[in-house]
Parts: sequence; structure tokens; C-alpha cells
Amino acid sequence: MPLPLGPGESHVDVLRRIEGRYFVGYLKLVGLARDYVADTLRDAMLRDPNEIRRRLHTVALVTQEYLAYEDAAALLKGWLDLKAGRVQTPLEVIYGYRPGEAKLDLVLQDHSVVTGADLFERLDLSQWIPPAFAEWYPQLDLEKTVRLGCDFVVNDCRRNQKKAGVTAFNKFKHGLFLVPSAVEYVPELPDSPAALIPNVVDATAKESYPLAVYAFPSDDESLEERGRVVHFVSRTLRLLVALYLSSHFPNDVAREWPGEPRAMFASTNMLDILELIQEVTRKR
Repeated sequence: MPLPLGPGESHVDVLRRIEGRYFVGYLKLVGLARDYVADTLRDAMLRDPNEIRRRLHTVALVTQEYLAYEDAAALLKGWLDLKAGRVQTPLEVIYGYRPGEAKLDLVLQDHSVVTGADLFERLDLSQWIPPAFAEWYPQLDLEKTVRLGCDFVVNDCRRNQKKAGVTAFNKFKHGLFLVPSAVEYVPELPDSPAALIPNVVDATAKESYPLAVYAFPSDDESLEERGRVVHFVSRTLRLLVALYLSSHFPNDVAREWPGEPRAMFASTNMLDILELIQEVTRKR
């Protein structure tokens, strides 16, 4: 059912009108999707461990990891473009971006973001943090957690979202050029799922080697690390969404989480986020 335009409204006006509601939904459901898929398939593998499940879990984790990077790129581009005055609402970016644009390196370069501190400053995140948060949770260091999240996205996620990895992810996503084992094609590679991709690994050898095999390790340590990345990206984005809501849409927050001012942060939607802040606070 189409959303109707009001008198004199444009499509941007509609996006501005629904922005608070959209981010409430992101916090309550949409932002949980990556964690849910990763956790559900991990639990299935642990209940019935076998090589087929391990390979399927590898494919699922790779998909969720790279989708999480795209989520981060789209959200950050929306907020950075808003701060730079390029858009009236970040939903213009989220609504209109194409997958090829959802690359962290391009987004961060476009706004001259080199470090996590740059991202913190470009978005003016100190203004997103509720002034009363330290009173609500005196044992938690929220700013430290936000800064760590910025560092992680700018440094780790930006580095991990490699060109060849993105190409392989697209093959995983569509599934047609996915193979069960890289070792069947290149003996030196691991016995784990892989994608057959155009040779973007070594552009100088494209004519002689037009295809490349991009393998994703499926050993326990690799799977655990990918799972941690999915969780940390998802929770960092949900934390930023919660802060954006509290600073930009207090009426939507109060309507969805009525009661005391900290009701949103005290809700079940935020339990894992508070655990994350607690964990970061404990670290030196």
C-alpha cells in the first residue's frame, strides 16, 4: 500500500515524516537481523555438528558479515551526508543507495574520515550522548564505548571489507558461483567454501588467469571471529541508532518507551547493548 503524500509534500518530506518511526523499528527489529541469523545457524551447528552444517554456517556468516559492513556504510553515509548538509534526512541515502555504493572506504574517504576520532567528530557524537546517561548508569562509560565502536568501524571493518571479499560476497549472496571446497580448484587453499570470482586479486594477470578462487576458512577460530565481528558491528550500529533517536527524536522515544527518561535504555531491546558498554567499561 503506497504511503500518500500530504498537501505540497515531496518524497523527501515523506521520508522525514517517517524517520523517527523507522529508527525505532531498526532498534527493535531490523538491527537484530544479522545477529539472529548468525546465532540461529551457529546453534544448529552446535546441536548437530557435521561438515555440511559447518560449510553452510560459513556461507551464512560470510553473508551476514558483509551485509553488516553494507549496513554500516549506508547508515554512516546517511548521517555524514546529513551533517554535511547534502541531504535532509539520512533516509534519503538509506532509501536510495545502491549496493555498489555501500563501501565503507568510499564513504569514509568522501568525508575525509581517517580515524575513529575523525568519525566521532564529523558526526558530533558527543551531542548524541544523553547528558543524564552518567546519572542513569554511573558505572558505565558510554563515550568510551562509542569511541571504540568508531575505531572498530573505521579501522577493522574498513580493512576487512576488501574489494575481492566484496566480489566474493556477491557471488555468495546470489549463490550461483559458490563452490563447496576451494581445495578442489587450488590445492594450496583450505577445504572450505569459496567463490569463483573475476580476477580482481591480481589485475596484471587477468588475461592468463581470468578467474580467481576466494576461500573463506571454516575452522572454529575463523567462525568464532566472524561471529564476533557480526555481533560487534550490529551492536555498534544499534547503539548509534539509539543515541540518534534520543538526541533527534525524543518524542518518538517517549511514545515508544513511556515512563522514565531512561526507559529506552532500560528496555529489553537494549540489554545486550548495556552488556557491551559494561564490557568495554571494564577494559583498560
